[in-house]
Amino acid sequence: MPKTKIKFMDGGKMSKKYVLYSMLAILLTFTFLIGCTDIGTGSLWGKIYDQETRSRINRSVTVVIDGRPVTVTNGEYFFDDLAAGNITLLVKATGYNDSTVTAKIVGGETTSKDIYLQKKDMVPGGLVGRVLDRSTNQAITSVANVALIGDKTYNQTTNDGNFLFTNIEPGAYKLHVAAEGYRPGYVDVDIEEGNVGNKDIYMNRLG
Repeated sequence: MPKTKIKFMDGGKMSKKYVLYSMLAILLTFTFLIGCTDIGTGSLWGKIYDQETRSRINRSVTVVIDGRPVTVTNGEYFFDDLAAGNITLLVKATGYNDSTVTAKIVGGETTSKDIYLQKKDMVPGGLVGRVLDRSTNQAITSVANVALIGDKTYNQTTNDGNFLFTNIEPGAYKLHVAAEGYRPGYVDVDIEEGNVGNKDIYMNRLG
């Protein structure tokens, strides 16, 4: 009785093809997922620090992305609806060198990017002025405590109504004056590099 030959498919060849197609499918899927991070829009936020002190800069700082400026005063910034991909930030603050920082925006996500600014080597400024009675427009000759309050605080006492601050780090300050018999007075002042400014402050009597 003749023998019947049965042919089986080459399992080795099928296995190799299956593995090859599987790897190709995985590679295409991975490439697609990576590409998805560069489409759509995302957000960017971060904190702004003094590079030397590592403390947050709680003064006016301007951050610019794609011509969109945002000015913050609490040491934090946030941008929404940014196109996915690499972007460049320009950061400016009085008393600091401008800084250019890069970040990668991922579609559908919020990216975190902290910024550290280096202080400029600046020439100190100063402030001169008088403490005046608002009702008489005359100098207050009783003892008055005068303070410049900013990143640093400078204090002075006067009993003739005149004050002078020198060697002051440039920046934004509040001029605070307290004198017996008067309500405390506050006024915003800017100390400019290499310049002595002038600012009188008027006080209201109590009662």
